[in-house]
Amino acid sequence: MSTKLSHSYRNALDITKQKYPAFFRDFSLVLAIILFISAFSSIVPLLLRESANLLSNSSAERSLLYIVVSAYALAWTVSNAMEWLKSIATSYVMVRCDASFYRSLFECFLKLTPENHKILTKGEILSDFDRSMTSFGQINQTLFWTLAPLAFELILVFIILWKSTSLAFSFAFLVSITLLFLIAIWVSQRTEDVHLDCFNAVNELTEFLSEKIDATNEILINASQPRESRKIKSVIHNYTKAIFKANSRMALLLSLQVIAIGMTLLAFTLTSANLTLNNQFSVGDFVMVVSYVVQLTAPFAVIASSLVGLKRDHLALEAGLKYFKLTAPSPSGTTQCKKSSILFKIDKYQTEHIKPLSTNIQLGKTYAICGPSGSGKTTLINSMIGLNRTYTGSIALFGADLKTLSSDAVIDQISVVQQTPFIFSGTVRENLLYGTDRVVDDSELIEVIDALDLHLSDDVSTNSLDIAVGGENRSLSGGEQQRIGIARAVLRQKRIIILDEPTSALDENTAKKALRFLRSQGGTLIFASHQGSIIEMADEIVRIELMTHAESFNEAESDWAQR
Repeated sequence: MSTKLSHSYRNALDITKQKYPAFFRDFSLVLAIILFISAFSSIVPLLLRESANLLSNSSAERSLLYIVVSAYALAWTVSNAMEWLKSIATSYVMVRCDASFYRSLFECFLKLTPENHKILTKGEILSDFDRSMTSFGQINQTLFWTLAPLAFELILVFIILWKSTSLAFSFAFLVSITLLFLIAIWVSQRTEDVHLDCFNAVNELTEFLSEKIDATNEILINASQPRESRKIKSVIHNYTKAIFKANSRMALLLSLQVIAIGMTLLAFTLTSANLTLNNQFSVGDFVMVVSYVVQLTAPFAVIASSLVGLKRDHLALEAGLKYFKLTAPSPSGTTQCKKSSILFKIDKYQTEHIKPLSTNIQLGKTYAICGPSGSGKTTLINSMIGLNRTYTGSIALFGADLKTLSSDAVIDQISVVQQTPFIFSGTVRENLLYGTDRVVDDSELIEVIDALDLHLSDDVSTNSLDIAVGGENRSLSGGEQQRIGIARAVLRQKRIIILDEPTSALDENTAKKALRFLRSQGGTLIFASHQGSIIEMADEIVRIELMTHAESFNEAESDWAQR
């Protein structure tokens, strides 16, 4: 096992054991079963040899001949039947490895920061998850349940041939099989770049399709179907080129392996035949040697393919492990925030193209964040809830610098509503309670949705909470999505609610009613908006101002001088 593969395997093993604590027990049991099957399989040619020798001996007792031949047939049957037992045993462990790794990978994905998401595409993530899910189990299959049993069986066959023929013959057989194995390794090492090309081609195709699925309406209203049909031609061309190149190269390399196997089979068959003609081997010896040669060389075509797959699985495993590397430890400052009347203290906060912002946000008041389009209202909100740390200056929550707090420590105290809240596949009830840990009665849910004028059914006999929404279910308007988001925030019962353009899809009267309902909950309300009538309902206004061209130029010049 190479150093890189060994390191990746150990990391994946540590991850898998967390969700599959019985891994070592099950793994050892499966390995023991496979080694027993390999040992049993090595007996079959030995029984065939005895059968051939008895047949060639005219003085042999018929009853003994029938017993040995029957034993051979029974051993062959049991040996092949146990191969299916091996498949069941390995499948039991592999599927649990896959599930454990996938679950850990998903939990890791949930911890990625917005900065992490900026460097990853949706297609890349989907492809990485799909490939890496089975990679750890496949590596176990190749290394421990294919190669290790073969090596064990080879040692047993070497001992049998040594005792049955000669040390020189058995040693030559061992060397030949070892050379075949080295050729298989050489073949696998010539395929890494091919696998990477295939992965990139699949990523490109998946990303293309993923983007078009999200943009179906945009494509339709712009009559861009012909344009997209033309664009996919180049993507498909790259895909077919990469896949064909990969298959062609692997086919050529594996054909070299098959030729080496065929030459080994020919050499030992001719040698055994010659020794038999010279009476150095019995007919039974010839049959046994040929059986062993076929039994051990035939799988090498599969082994070469397995080693090629091992390289692919290693690369796929690395694609999954990179997400664990991206999730760096959370900021160490997880201590309790110091309580004070000042909720947020913003001091010289600045991102690209805006003037430094300094202000205090106090508990119990309603604040509106306003500014020109593109001024960074959403960025400021993301900074205030700990999702964005790429700014200069400081933001303190109850006196604690946000950059030193984990996102969990911040979100635990704040309810957040995005401009377009995500609607999950499920009922309205499930969507309202998303993020709420406490038990909530339906009466409370109905009270909240009534206060927000969220009526999803005109049928009085239908319980709105049971209506299926999201995914392939009923689609909701932008205003309905926003009100579900607002309801979620209220039901979490946090003293602080921060909203990003929460009423942009609502008419003025509904928007004012929603904001009055939010204010009636008490606590602190902070929202970004560009609607004048909504901004007027705030106690205080936080204005974000863009730098002029001259100020922006001077800022850049100052940065350059400091470097």
